[in-house]
Amino acid sequence: MSCFVLAAFVLYSWLADRLSPAVYLSIVGLPQSGKSTLLELLSAICRQPLFVTDISPAAVYQACHQFTPTLLIDEVEWHSSKGSGSLRQLLRAGTGRYSQSLRVRGSASSFGPKVFSSLEPSPDPALNSRCLQFIMTETQKGALLKPDHPSMLTFASDLRQRLLKFRFNNYSSIRPATFPGLAELRPRSRDLFACLSAPVAGVKNFSQSLLDFIRDHHDPTTREPLGIGMDAMLAIVFEFLHQHPGSSVRVKVLAQVANSFLRTRNERLVFSDKLAGTTLWNLGFQSKKRTNQGWVLILDSETVKRAHQLLKTHGITHLSQSDLERYATICPICKTFLGPPNS
Repeated sequence: MSCFVLAAFVLYSWLADRLSPAVYLSIVGLPQSGKSTLLELLSAICRQPLFVTDISPAAVYQACHQFTPTLLIDEVEWHSSKGSGSLRQLLRAGTGRYSQSLRVRGSASSFGPKVFSSLEPSPDPALNSRCLQFIMTETQKGALLKPDHPSMLTFASDLRQRLLKFRFNNYSSIRPATFPGLAELRPRSRDLFACLSAPVAGVKNFSQSLLDFIRDHHDPTTREPLGIGMDAMLAIVFEFLHQHPGSSVRVKVLAQVANSFLRTRNERLVFSDKLAGTTLWNLGFQSKKRTNQGWVLILDSETVKRAHQLLKTHGITHLSQSDLERYATICPICKTFLGPPNS
């Protein structure tokens, strides 16, 4: 399946300047697992490859601005220096076609397809949600040809000619792909599929395999966890929703329960009534009203819908799996999101 998706990426790279957002691949593996070999192979058949082992953010901007390459960066060290934070920021911005970086001497864009290899995944959840990740393992097949073998070079040269013709024939008509079942993916996963599948939109089996891969391997990794305060407050609201459906609860009570909950987990955060109300608002809970006892959160259908949407999008780290399975036995929406409890 990985080879299948990599083939889709190669095709996509030849039309990437017509599609947005840019697709990234993250190649992760131990030393001698074949990361560099894979990048060498991709550099032989992707459009306008730029294969580097070290590159500054300024050089990335310059290269992407001048000739929109397929940028392949080998052995990225995510924790090596302060510059790694700048690189992650640049990579995040580089998925957007119209994202520009302003400097004294002008502006530049880092937009374009990219592949980067590393010993471990990026610590940046936002970046990880923008790329497809592949885990490499060392092969035991000793007879495999290297990318620089003469027969491989001949094959790659012929393939590039065919791919160039493919680009000429499809450049003006290429569009992001649509496909049945796409709505079940999260937004960034839908975007990645639409771009990767665009060059083969007419091949149903190809598109279905891509959809299956992204749904099963990428979509679950796009969850960006909430901060401690938001996550704890959502856990408390989730409990009240299932214990007292259709009622209401004072924001003051939510703050007290949340503080008790956080103390049992040795968290230092303390909710005031005002902070609790602000947190609920930031989470998108809008069914609140002022009473003679203060603000209350109404546990109506809108609150139920929003709480489960947040669960699906971000998860709730302050709830155990047993809690979630318990909810699934009494809540039809939880059954949809979580499935039935384990037998």
